[in-house]
Amino acid sequence: MTFDGSRAMTRVSVIVPSYGRPESVLRCVNSVAKSDPRPAGGVELVVVCAGYSGEVLAPLRSAVEGTGVELEIVDLPDPVPTSVSRNIGVWAATGTIVFFVDDDNVLSPGCVYAMWQALTEWKDCCVAAPVMYWGSEPDRIWCAGLERSPVLLRTRWRTALPVPVPERLSSPDFPNAFAVRTRDFLSVGGFDGLVFPQFYEEADLIARLKALTTQSAFCVTSAATWHHIGKEPHRRFHLTTVPSAYRLALNRKAFIARHGRRGQRLVELLLGRWLYLIVYLLAARTVPRPDRGAIRRAYVRGLLTPTRR
Repeated sequence: MTFDGSRAMTRVSVIVPSYGRPESVLRCVNSVAKSDPRPAGGVELVVVCAGYSGEVLAPLRSAVEGTGVELEIVDLPDPVPTSVSRNIGVWAATGTIVFFVDDDNVLSPGCVYAMWQALTEWKDCCVAAPVMYWGSEPDRIWCAGLERSPVLLRTRWRTALPVPVPERLSSPDFPNAFAVRTRDFLSVGGFDGLVFPQFYEEADLIARLKALTTQSAFCVTSAATWHHIGKEPHRRFHLTTVPSAYRLALNRKAFIARHGRRGQRLVELLLGRWLYLIVYLLAARTVPRPDRGAIRRAYVRGLLTPTRR
């Protein structure tokens, strides 16, 4: 695929995958429809979904009707992994900037514009993301970028802004909601749906974008989204299903194998993965009892499965 740069030169395409969460995606679409101000080329919304009836899709269309936001619904025959959904969304998009947003988000009115502004004005920026707040506690920050320890690559969300608040904050990468230039996304081949169908797919993509462009990723402190995610430890650690537990363990190893330095890979093999095993087994204590054992076993199985790079 090649991107025609003459089309929609300043348009932002918001890519929202959604499966089995009609109320969440409608709430997200409503927030995008209220975007103000907007880039000169406007805002396009691409919803990638499967299994939604006409009764679900009709309110999505009604939400943007008359707002000037263009809606494209890609209705797939079956659900596909998050990485593949996002790649499909980019193929259907026409903007020069793509803004990936999980369907359990509500964007502030100025969020889309802030992403466009950052990626058009900051020449050292290849990835921009909003400050992400808890949906259940609108004033509490869930993630304003993150930090990774240099040896174990332990990830910690930044949950507070410095005082005074800077215009932007550097971050290795972002989960949940972030924007990139379409040409850069296509140049690195998009998300790796084979190795990272879900979990660490954002980190892998952004690492490759930074290597390609020699630019950085920034949290835009003036932009906000509210992420409606459960607070129980197993939900925060994505230990919600057997497949997700398995994939989480497998993909952390794959990310370090691909992007870690030699010393980091060695430490991960000898120490890191076993420390994380303890952390995740403890987090699984909040999983409802009928599923707890299966989810713990799935995480261990992912840990023991050979990784692909």
